[in-house]
Amino acid sequence: MEDNRYWSDCWNAFRKGDEEKFRLLHDGFFHLLHDYALRLLQDHDLAYDAIQDLFMKLWIRRSSLPEVQFVKAYLLRSLRTTILNKLRSLKLYELNISLQSSVPDIEFSPEEIKIKEESELLNARNLTKMINQLPPVHKHIIYLRFYEGLSYREISEVVDMNYQSLINTIHRILNRVKAALKNHPEFLLLFLFLPHLA
Repeated sequence: MEDNRYWSDCWNAFRKGDEEKFRLLHDGFFHLLHDYALRLLQDHDLAYDAIQDLFMKLWIRRSSLPEVQFVKAYLLRSLRTTILNKLRSLKLYELNISLQSSVPDIEFSPEEIKIKEESELLNARNLTKMINQLPPVHKHIIYLRFYEGLSYREISEVVDMNYQSLINTIHRILNRVKAALKNHPEFLLLFLFLPHLA
């Protein structure tokens, strides 16, 4: 919570024209935003350009920006919007960038699945294949929660989904994963790290 307060204070100072706080926001969130943009665009140059476009627009519109409680979620959502607009304007559909339901797709690799031993690599590959078959919005939620550590409230803002709908969606995702792995009970141990949805 203190982290949120710190960034919220930086945000409010930036809205009033504080260039140092603007640089702090840029530098503090750049790597997170770059990883996110890279996931969606799968191109370093386009990812970098999208982030620069975002921060340029933020600086230009600073005085009209709202107060925000979760700066990280606000920046991720704004970047997502910037990317979707960039994809539309550049007509990158022709470059086989998947946009189902207006959500850029995210692909996971077996190396990203946290495994304890090399012998579980085959199971990691099976899990990766199953996760990559989920709808893009589901993969988006998995990425934001388990790779970027966003809270459910923050994720609901990023993906523009009602909080209760998000919780229901996460339950469906977990049930689908568990059902797919019911014949591999040893691999279900990997899901012990998933937080309770209370």
